[in-house]
Amino acid sequence: MMIRKILVTFFLSIGAITAIIAQADMANVTPMASAQDVVAAACKEAKAANKNVFISFTASWCSWCKKMKNIMESEEVKKYFTDNYEIRYLVAGERDNAKDNPGAIEMKAQKFNGANQGIPFWVILDADGKLLYDSKIRKEGDGPAGGNNVGCPAQDNEIAYFINVLNSTSKMTEKQIVEIATAFGKILKKQ
Repeated sequence: MMIRKILVTFFLSIGAITAIIAQADMANVTPMASAQDVVAAACKEAKAANKNVFISFTASWCSWCKKMKNIMESEEVKKYFTDNYEIRYLVAGERDNAKDNPGAIEMKAQKFNGANQGIPFWVILDADGKLLYDSKIRKEGDGPAGGNNVGCPAQDNEIAYFINVLNSTSKMTEKQIVEIATAFGKILKKQ
């Protein structure tokens, strides 16, 4: 009987300690900025720096999102992107929606016609927030809702589309564009 009381007391204590730790962790959580605020701030910075805005919708579980971000932030090509774009990542699709940027899922689906498209889903905006390009390859005649998401470009046609978008929205040199295409071209070779 004594052992039973000790075990019950022990497990109740563990439960209480766990609850206290969880509460303390939640007290330090900073709410995610809204998608609208993130985009507005990026546009403001882009306008001041004479750049465009690159928004990538992402989630922590998304391996393709990580691959794309790792390449864009790699030592070899990061400067090419940061010299031309204010880059922001919007969390949209975490298993725990509390970890998403508020409004990111709706923004992707409604404002940028990304409903039923996977992630990463990216858009390029001008400094006024006007959509210049998104990550969907469209057939001729497809409207804004049509097309298929390139996501992280890895196949030749996806890389070609991405490079076309970069050529149209940046001041990158041909050499820089080739280096970016080469970096993305290595993705499938690594698998």
